[in-house]
Amino acid sequence: MLKKIVAVLLIVIAGGAWGYLDYLNKQEQQIAEQARKEMETLRAQAQMRAEAQAKLLAQLSTDL
Repeated sequence: MLKKIVAVLLIVIAGGAWGYLDYLNKQEQQIAEQARKEMETLRAQAQMRAEAQAKLLAQLSTDL
């Protein structure tokens, strides 16, 4: 009887641990996705700045 109780208890603990680890994994995935989106935004901004700078330099060189 005691072995059955211990077995059930271990199963419940293992299930809880699995659920908690799954929760942590989902949080980590959300953080990674947010960082990826922020990186895409920063890259787009940097590209727009580089294009604006190139356009300005081209305009200045034609004006001179």
